Amino acid sequence: MGDDVTIDAKILKARRDFSRFTIQHQIKKDTETVAAIITVDIAWMSAITRKLAVLPEEESKLLMHGPFAENFQWED
Repeated sequence: MGDDVTIDAKILKARRDFSRFTIQHQIKKDTETVAAIITVDIAWMSAITRKLAVLPEEESKLLMHGPFAENFQWED
């Protein structure tokens, strides 16, 4: 216990409307030792319809700024 931990997150792939995207988290202890790599697939869901939906424009604009992984790819 007591280790310093950092988490880096980068977008690996995404649909152009960001209705679905994948983020990879790299967890490091002591800023150098990789303790874990976690990859998460995310889909935006409407709380009203309870169906998958397009990300609201404001949030989509935020994601357009990344950070993107070196091997990022758009899914069409």
